[in-house]
Amino acid sequence: MRTNAGTAVWTELVVLVPYRASHVPKYHEWMQSAELRQLTASEPLTLNQEYAMQQSWLNDDDKCTFIVLDRVALERCGHQPAAMVGDVNLFLADGAAAEAEVMIAERWARGAGRGRQAAAAMLRYGVETLGLTRFEVKIGFDNEASQRMFAGMGFSEAGRSEVFREVTLEVAVTVDWSRRLRQLTPGYRLEPAPEEATDDGPGAPVDRTGAPDVQAGTENDSKELKADEEQVKPSGDATAS
Repeated sequence: MRTNAGTAVWTELVVLVPYRASHVPKYHEWMQSAELRQLTASEPLTLNQEYAMQQSWLNDDDKCTFIVLDRVALERCGHQPAAMVGDVNLFLADGAAAEAEVMIAERWARGAGRGRQAAAAMLRYGVETLGLTRFEVKIGFDNEASQRMFAGMGFSEAGRSEVFREVTLEVAVTVDWSRRLRQLTPGYRLEPAPEEATDDGPGAPVDRTGAPDVQAGTENDSKELKADEEQVKPSGDATAS
């Protein structure tokens, strides 16, 4: 989507940046995982096909995509591909509705609130910037962590498909729910997207076998909104690959 092509969304834990060509190799690496492909209902693509997909997403006005960066890792190394932990997406439907998806691909980045804060930031961007008034998510029956996460964010069950083995949750935007999004996104701000770093840019890559050596700050969420996301996995068709 051209609308978000020059925008970065900052929160305490994550930074959402437009999906660019320099992110494709890391994303392609993630999609070699059979687990992630299953959870995201994705087909394996070649690297060249992945680059073509990135360009189509950039130019499609019905799809809004951000790559999720770990903020601590980004500020430590200044290299976006090394700080990548997942992605978030909105598929815009007729009117002011959208299907939302979130994926935290890096195992070390799960279970610390990044997925919930990334999803909430994307939803807030959808409300405040894109003018959306209704959201839905489709999540696999087995993905209980994502079901709990979105339920904790105010989504309620709207239907179940035994054929696709997924549950649909939805929420309508209200004043109270918008206030809840603001509570879930401390430090939220929009800035021009950082310049794209090359794959051999500065900064040591993040260790993919464990958390970065610099610890992230706490979420500062209110008690009633705490910890629906103990283990973040992709939601439903978390990303189109």
